[in-house]
Amino acid sequence: MKKSVYLLLFMLCVSIVLTSFAGCIKRDEFSDLESFSINQNDISKYQIVYAAPDPKEVKWENYYFGIDYKYDEITARELQALIFNVFGIELNVVCDTMSNVSEFEILIGKTNRESTENFDLDLISPDVGKSFVSNNCLIMCGGSYSSTFRCIEMLLNEFRKQSESGSKYVILDESFNKENVYSQKNVAVIGDDIFNYSSSTDTDVLGVPSVLQRLLWKDHKITSYLGGDSTVRSDLNRGTQYVATDSYKKLLENCSDLDIIIINLGTYDLLYSENKWDKTDDAMFISCYEGIIEEMHSLNPDLKFYICTSVCVQDNKHVVNAQSRVYKSLLELDYDVSIIDLNSLYDEYLFKDSFINNIYPSELSSAIIAKRIAYDISDQ
Repeated sequence: MKKSVYLLLFMLCVSIVLTSFAGCIKRDEFSDLESFSINQNDISKYQIVYAAPDPKEVKWENYYFGIDYKYDEITARELQALIFNVFGIELNVVCDTMSNVSEFEILIGKTNRESTENFDLDLISPDVGKSFVSNNCLIMCGGSYSSTFRCIEMLLNEFRKQSESGSKYVILDESFNKENVYSQKNVAVIGDDIFNYSSSTDTDVLGVPSVLQRLLWKDHKITSYLGGDSTVRSDLNRGTQYVATDSYKKLLENCSDLDIIIINLGTYDLLYSENKWDKTDDAMFISCYEGIIEEMHSLNPDLKFYICTSVCVQDNKHVVNAQSRVYKSLLELDYDVSIIDLNSLYDEYLFKDSFINNIYPSELSSAIIAKRIAYDISDQ
C-alpha cells in the first residue's frame, strides 16, 4: 500500500472531523467578555467530562484511519477550544470512566455521573439537544451524538446574548435550561450492492454508507437503499440488475424528506468483468437511471443528486463513458446533478489488489471511496 493512501485518509479525516464552531468565531466577537462562571464558580475550576464510547463503535477506526472516532470526545475538545478562544482558559478534557468525580464538571453526553445517569436519553428525540445547569455542573446532552455536539451552539448563543447585553461576564445558574431541535441533512445511497460489499460479515459497519455516516455524523444522516433481490424495472432481468425493486420502493416512500441522493451507478458483474458491454446494455443503463432520477425529481424538485462513477479495474473505460453520458443527459434536463469521479482514484489511491474479484472494493477501499464522496458532499 502506497504511503499516499494513508496520507489521503489522514487528510480527509482531519478536514471533515475538525470542522468546528471555535474556528468560525470572529476574533473580536467576544473581546469584551472577561469571565465565565457557573453557579458563581469560575470556569477555571472546571473539567470537561465526556461519556466513554462504546468500544464496538470505535475499535475498527484505529486500523483504517489511525484515529479513535470518539464522538463525545470530539464534542468535548470542541468545547475546550471554544472556551480557550473566548476566555483564554484551557480546561482539562477527561473520560468519565478514567477520572474522579469533581464538584465542578461540564458533562458531555450520557456520562456515568449522577447528574446524567438520571437523564433518560430514550425519552429524547435523536434531533433534540439539551443544555442545563444542575448541582454546579453544566450538562450538555442530546438524543444522538450529533445533537449533543450541537449543544455547543446553545452555549455559544448564550455567550452572544450576554455579550450583546453589555455584560463583561457570562453567568450561568440554575435558570439556564435550553432545548433545541437540530435537523440533519437526509442523504440516501442507492444503486447496486458494490458499495455495501465486504469480505467480512460486517457490511453494515465497513460498507461505504456506514463509513459515510461516521465521517459526516455532525450534519448528515445517511440511509442505505442498497441491495435486494429483484430489479427495479420489468424490462431488466436478473442478469442486468442495477437497482433492487424493494429498495427503490422504500426510497420513493421517503423521497420527500431527502436532501441528497448518492447514486452508485453499478453494472452487472459478468458484463463488467468480461468486457461484454455493448450498445444495448448502454441504452438500458442510461434509460434505467434517467427514469429513476426523473421520478425522484418529480417527487422532490429540491433534491441534489450525486452520481458516482465506477472504478475501472480492467480498463473498462466504456462503462465510465456510459455513466458520464447519464450525467450529461441529466444536466441537459436541468437537474441539480454532480458527478463524483471515483475512477480518478485508480492508480493513485486504489489498485488492482484493492478489489475482490476485480470488482468489489475491500474494506480499506470502501473507506477511501467513502472519504472521496464525503469530501464532495460535506459542504452541501
